[in-house]
Amino acid sequence: MTRKAAVIAIAVFFTLGFPCYAELAPIAIESGIQAYQVIQCDAHGLAEVNCAGRVDAVASGTVETRVLSKKHKVKPWSAVGTVSDSKWNAHIAGLPVGGPYAIEFRAKDDTGKTRAETVVQEVLVGDLWILAGQSNMEGYADLVHTAEPSRQVHAFYMNDTWQIAKEPLHDLWSSCDHVHNSVSGEKSPAKGAGLGLPFALEMARRTGRPVGLIPCAHGNTSMTQWNPELKEPYGDSLYGSMYRRFLAVGGHIRGVLWHQGESETLSDEDVAAYPQRLSSLVRAIRTDFASPDLPFYYVQIGRTVHFAPIEPRRWNAIQQAQLDAEKLIPHVGMTASIDLPLDDFVHVSTDGHKVLGQRLAALVCRDLFGEASIQGGPRFSQMEMVKTPYALELHVRLQGVNGKLQAAGRVSGFSLSDAEGRDLPMIVEQSLSDEEPATVILRLTTPLGGCPEQVYLWYGHGLNPYCNVVDSQNLALPVFGPVPVLERIPF
Repeated sequence: MTRKAAVIAIAVFFTLGFPCYAELAPIAIESGIQAYQVIQCDAHGLAEVNCAGRVDAVASGTVETRVLSKKHKVKPWSAVGTVSDSKWNAHIAGLPVGGPYAIEFRAKDDTGKTRAETVVQEVLVGDLWILAGQSNMEGYADLVHTAEPSRQVHAFYMNDTWQIAKEPLHDLWSSCDHVHNSVSGEKSPAKGAGLGLPFALEMARRTGRPVGLIPCAHGNTSMTQWNPELKEPYGDSLYGSMYRRFLAVGGHIRGVLWHQGESETLSDEDVAAYPQRLSSLVRAIRTDFASPDLPFYYVQIGRTVHFAPIEPRRWNAIQQAQLDAEKLIPHVGMTASIDLPLDDFVHVSTDGHKVLGQRLAALVCRDLFGEASIQGGPRFSQMEMVKTPYALELHVRLQGVNGKLQAAGRVSGFSLSDAEGRDLPMIVEQSLSDEEPATVILRLTTPLGGCPEQVYLWYGHGLNPYCNVVDSQNLALPVFGPVPVLERIPF
């Protein structure tokens, strides 16, 4: 090495924390690992990876690796594979959670002399999450005030390369899979923010573990387009593309985040089939990914200003089906979006996605990282008719509340209807109980035209309600209804 080259090498080492390579022949890495990759760790916080490639400078011999971080040497040089006919294979094990790491490779011939080497920079070990569904997961929010990138959060972009994650995550135009070039859903270049990056940043903050995101969503797609039976050929279907990308990152992930359902509201047939389709999708993912209890977290669809040609009853039916799925499908979690702002007729805003990411992270930390004090968020429990000296009240009691209920401004979102879904203008005031931290009080008045035999309670009824009930963790009360009021309203 010349004096000039040595000076450059020393400068690079102290600048980046890792050595550079200029004299030896290169090692070509063809599969298994690449710069900025995030490798899924196991239950003990350790990861392993198989990789392979070519090394033209060595016909036969051994491959060694060592792992460095800026602070210390993580793993010393050790033999991890062999070279045969200038092709090499290696198995690297025992990589601890953390990073970024530099993984150095060197190939030795049969005499033990090093003939070739290379280094893979910015490798992380942590948790991988698939992002799947339609446009609200793909990200259609304005690209303003987006979450700041972090060296602890990387994304496996749709051209199958790893980079530090930044918005937009779903670069469909660069996808290696044909399906993302053939399914409709083009969006403005000014759009693209979603919940994935805020979720990952919050997870990294709360757990101290790096996070890798695997974007797989595509706007304006339905459950039939995500049908697991269409898996092969992988690049021609949404499910197949997701599965191929799962394999491409090593075949191990921590879980799936899902936001989809708006497209299911366009027909009665799709509404009726939705519960089974969602259950079948989760079951297929867990089977194909060889993880029977794989965590699956999803967002209840929110609101829409005009999403023709749907009917409000279909929209609410999908929301209720998603709420019911919490109890019907094991190892899932749901959060609500009904209270969040929109950037257009149906897409959650950039700031709203930040809230969604934090809500999902709270549920994941509760279930997977031992934060047992976190409840799942407000859910309807029961109601009671209470007559006071001043008014008739319907007390709506909730469960799963963290701390106490909160609402910015006047409490809103509850309504009553008849059996046909027609609103009954009976609620004079909605308020949070001072005595019971998980109770909403609905003060009633005599309805015009008299009270029908059967009355139903809703929260978030219709397409574009204003709802604002959350708990101390900012987990929102989801849309629910119709729930029959079993007590006769004495009007």
